[in-house]
Amino acid sequence: VAGFVGTPPMNFIEGALERAATGVEFVERGSSGTRLPLGTAHAAKLASHLGKSVVLGLRPQYLALDATRSPAIDLTVNVVEPLGDQMDLSCVTRAGSRVVVRTAASSDVRAGDSKRFAIDLAKAHVFEPGEFGTNLTL
Repeated sequence: VAGFVGTPPMNFIEGALERAATGVEFVERGSSGTRLPLGTAHAAKLASHLGKSVVLGLRPQYLALDATRSPAIDLTVNVVEPLGDQMDLSCVTRAGSRVVVRTAASSDVRAGDSKRFAIDLAKAHVFEPGEFGTNLTL
């Protein structure tokens, strides 16, 4: 359901959960996959899924063009779609996952750029894999 609500829809990145010094870490599938610390907020809920495949859900509006904040994800911009005072950026991670970012139209971004985007992980969701995967963070 999360994928159908909102425009643009939620981004889904396949990966797995690992234990980290700071709690739980999401590791994107692929040899150059992104590692994102999920911290301790959801550690208890996600503990039984450590080492298992999961899907990270990120809404496009909760990624911000900001090279200084953490946690962040490195993306290559493929397409820039102007939408008045906003624009949607169709991007790809180093491991090849597709990600859409909604940002201000005043942002200095062009197709082909590699940029770093801060993520509001407090608003991220972790799902079981599959078309109707359960939201593990609720």
